[in-house]
Amino acid sequence: MLSLSDLPPEILSEIATFVGGEYLRDQTERLLLCKAWYRAAHHLAFENVIIDIGPLERCLAESHFPDSLVGTKSLFIRGKPFHKTLRSYNKLMAAKMECIAGRNHNRKGAEMYLRRWWTINMCNLLTSFAKYLPQMADLRSFRVKVPIGSLTSERLDSLRCAATVSLISHLPKTLTSLTIDTPGGPSRFKPQMAQSNHVCPLLLNKEVLPSLRHLAIRSHNICPELCAVDDSRLQTQLQTLIVNLSMAEGGFYAAVNSRYCEEDKYERKPIYPHMKTLAKSVAHRFPAITMMRLLCINPKSPGSLGICYNVLSEREVLLPDDVLWDDVDWDDTDAEPAPPPSEHSDPDDSNIEASYDGSLSP
Repeated sequence: MLSLSDLPPEILSEIATFVGGEYLRDQTERLLLCKAWYRAAHHLAFENVIIDIGPLERCLAESHFPDSLVGTKSLFIRGKPFHKTLRSYNKLMAAKMECIAGRNHNRKGAEMYLRRWWTINMCNLLTSFAKYLPQMADLRSFRVKVPIGSLTSERLDSLRCAATVSLISHLPKTLTSLTIDTPGGPSRFKPQMAQSNHVCPLLLNKEVLPSLRHLAIRSHNICPELCAVDDSRLQTQLQTLIVNLSMAEGGFYAAVNSRYCEEDKYERKPIYPHMKTLAKSVAHRFPAITMMRLLCINPKSPGSLGICYNVLSEREVLLPDDVLWDDVDWDDTDAEPAPPPSEHSDPDDSNIEASYDGSLSP
């Protein structure tokens, strides 16, 4: 009877492909059956990696960067919304909540305290991880989705921006695809973006990401600086650009849009119409572009459906519920046309997490 070590590498690779990388990564023992199996399965197990914030935190607690990720080609860091994080901690988090509430005699205040702690912890984790990114020389695709939620102080917003800047600045120069996705409510305060924490000018700067071909971004704050990079530094080989202004995510956040990074510069200019006009005017600067989309949420539309504007065809349609906003394979040709434009304006209380009732019950 043949053992695994007797099988040719091609067959072992087929078996590894069949069971899948996530299954192989789940328990280290699954990679250690024999040397031949390890050689065949290890590469596949860590070629395309999806890692949640919890395992990432444990990974960073180790004394050295895991060698397994050095050869990773595609990495997706995935976080949970605040209310889901609370429920996942279950009794431990509930006990902490009661302890803080007992001291403050205010459960709502205790919840705000934990929300700030959660946001700070999330941002610090991403900043700590960023320093390891240069070691991942084979990385081609990087995606981070971390629902930040409502930002209630300038310090929290500064941490969020600094974490994003740190990630982008440390990405290997070979990266071709980048998605930054931070849904949630925009800041309650008026943004005052420090230049050192300004994300937008970095994204299309070929000196920062010279190989970038595909960019998708959703952020609490965004601005025309995204496409205002000097011609000599602009990443003109970009093929797809998707900018999502909508902070809504699966019913957990209110139907609101991003705000400008520097609101004083664009006073009285609604962000979606202005970004739409800008996108049309700069499309010619990207000769290789095949897809350029701008999305927003219209609080006045039935169900607060997402609106997708195709810059190249100038079609404005509704984003179907079963289509991800950053899906580059989605063809909007047969999509339902968007209703006549209202102002797509944002309400002042724009950062309410709409569906979370504060309960810690599982």
